[in-house]
Amino acid sequence: MVGTRNLTAVASLNVVQGLPAYFFTLGLPALMREAGASLDVVALTYIVWLPWALKWLWAPRFDQPVTPPFGARIHWMRALPVFMAAAFAVLLLMSPASHPVFLLSLALIGAVIGATLQVVLAAFVLERFSEDQRATANALQVAGMTAGSFLGGGVLLYLGDWLGWHAGIVMVVVLLLLASLPAWLIGIPAEADRLGRPVETLAFRPWKAVSQSSGLVVIIMVLGAGAAAGDALIAAIMIDKGFSSSDVGWMLGMVALGIMIPVSGLAGMLVHTLGAGRSLALLLLFKAALSATLAFANSIDPAALAMVSVVSFSLGAATMVAFWQIYMSNVDPAHSATGFAFFTSLEALLLMIAGIGGGQIAALTGTTWLYALSSIAALMCAFAIMISSRVLEV
Repeated sequence: MVGTRNLTAVASLNVVQGLPAYFFTLGLPALMREAGASLDVVALTYIVWLPWALKWLWAPRFDQPVTPPFGARIHWMRALPVFMAAAFAVLLLMSPASHPVFLLSLALIGAVIGATLQVVLAAFVLERFSEDQRATANALQVAGMTAGSFLGGGVLLYLGDWLGWHAGIVMVVVLLLLASLPAWLIGIPAEADRLGRPVETLAFRPWKAVSQSSGLVVIIMVLGAGAAAGDALIAAIMIDKGFSSSDVGWMLGMVALGIMIPVSGLAGMLVHTLGAGRSLALLLLFKAALSATLAFANSIDPAALAMVSVVSFSLGAATMVAFWQIYMSNVDPAHSATGFAFFTSLEALLLMIAGIGGGQIAALTGTTWLYALSSIAALMCAFAIMISSRVLEV
C-alpha cells in the first residue's frame, strides 16, 4: 500500500510548484497592468515558461540518487520549497509598480526552482511507487499543481485586493512553507545519502533516457497537442459570445480550476482501473465531442457554451494524469529524471506550437475549422493509442 506520507508530500509539493507558476503568468500580469505597465512588458511574464521547456538541460543531474549540494532527492524536496518561499519574500521589497526587470528576474528564478522541483518529484515517484501506485501519485501531482494554480492565479489576487500587496505576499510565503512540511515527515532510508553506483549522465542526450517505443509516445503527443490546439482560444470565443472578461476569469480561473482538482482524482481512479492507454483514449473521445460542439459556437446558447467551455478546460487535468502515467512507463528507471523531463519539455513545446498554430488557423478560417480539426486530431490520437497500447504496455 502506498505510504500516506509519501502521497501527501507529492500533493503538497506540487502546490509549491503550481502556485508561483500561475501567479507569475496570471496574477502578476494583471497587477502589473493595473500599475501602468505596457502590454509588451506584461507579455514578457510568459518568459517563466522557458525553464519548464528547458529543464531537460539540468535534469540529468537528478538521475543520480545523490546530487550535490543537498544530497538525496528527499533533501532537495525539503530545500526547494524554502528557496521558493524566499524568492516570494523578496517581493515584500517590491510592488507591482517596481521596475519590470526585477519582477521578471524574480519570476524566472521562481520558475527554475519550480521546474527543478517537478524533475525531482518525478524521480521520487518513479523510485518510491510501483506502476499501479503511480496512477494515484500522478493524480495527486496534477491535483496539487491545479490547487496551486487556483491559489496563485485567483485566490491570491483577491487576497491582495482585500488585504493589500504585502499581506498577500506574507500569506503566500507562509503557505509555501506549510506546503513543504509533509516532505519533512517522510522517512529517509539509511542508504539514501550514499553515493552508490554512479549513473551515466545523459547531458544533451535526453532522448536516450526513454524506451525504444518512445517514438509512438511522441506521435501520440503530437496528436494530443493538436487535440488541445483550441484550448488557448476558449476564453476568446466566450468573449465573442458576450461574456465579460471578469465572467471568463471567474469561470475559467476559478470554477474550471476548482473542478480540475476532483477531476484529477477521478482520472487517477480511471487509470488505475483501465490503464493509462484506455483511459486516455476514452478521455480523448470525450474531448473530440466537446471540440465538435465548440465548432458550432456561433449557434450555441451562451449558457450551454459556458458549460462546454468549462468542461473542456477542466478535462485537461484528466488527460494530464493519463499522459504522465504513459511518460513514466516509458522512461529508463536509471534515468528517470531525464526521461520525464524530456517528455514534459517536449510536451510544453508541442502545446506552445499547437496554441500558436491554432490561433493562426482561427484567424485565417475561423474557429469552426479550428475546433473541427482539433476534434479530428483527438479522434486520431485515441485511435493511435488503442492500436499501440500493447507496444507501449499502457
